[in-house]
Order: sequence, then C-alpha cells, then structure tokens
Amino acid sequence: MNTFSNIIIPTTVKKEVLFDSEKYSEANTIKKNFESKKLTEKKIQIKKITKNLGQGESEAISLADEEESLLITDDKLALNLAINRGVQVKTTETLLLILLKKKNLDFLTFIEKMNDLNKVKMLKPEIFQLILKEAEKYK
Repeated sequence: MNTFSNIIIPTTVKKEVLFDSEKYSEANTIKKNFESKKLTEKKIQIKKITKNLGQGESEAISLADEEESLLITDDKLALNLAINRGVQVKTTETLLLILLKKKNLDFLTFIEKMNDLNKVKMLKPEIFQLILKEAEKYK
C-alpha cells in the first residue's frame, strides 16, 4: 500500500537533510529512499520568500505550490506562509496519523514515532494527548 506515490524534495532540502548523514539514522533512511527512487529531487530556482525563512523551506513551499501538492513541514513560519499561499500543508504528527489510519503504520510504531517526535518538537501536553486520543480510534 503506497500512501504517497510521488515524493519530491527540493535540492536544498536534500542537501540539508543528508548533511552529515553518517551521524543520523533518519538521514541514512532518507538516503536509501533516494537510492531506491522512493524520493526524487527537483532543483528549484527561486528567491527566498522572506528573510526569516530558510532557502530549503522557501523551495519546499514553491515546489508544493508549483506541483499543486502537499507540503509536509513542522516549521511554523513555513506552515503559515504556505497556508497563506493556498498550499495544502500537513505536520509530521498529522502525517503519522494518516499513516496509522491507512494501516501503513501500526499503533506501537506510531506511539514510538510520536514519542521521538515529541522529544524534538516538544508539543504542548494537551496537543500530544489529543493526538494520542485520535490515534486510539485506529488502534
């Protein structure tokens, strides 16, 4: 079951994610996904959208807008700018819920991934609990 059939990453984002990939298991997973063609790269030539937003985020918003596709980001500024441009946006926790609902992820793996994400993202406890409550529906 392939939930997302065509995943395109801007070149700058690929470079950012794969920088020092030997240190991070997630980066190695992403690298393998590029090698197996599950992820593809696209060079985007744009100027930064705003001085407070990085080049990678600017490219990701522009790519999603150009391709009329979904943008996955946890960057609050990027999320708000994308929404204002009419780009459909999801966060990582929303993506995890989608994968759980479509049975691409089992419940225990979902919990593990959410706990890992929460260590980095530090979601408000009430938001974290709301997500877990929603996930219970797909257990």
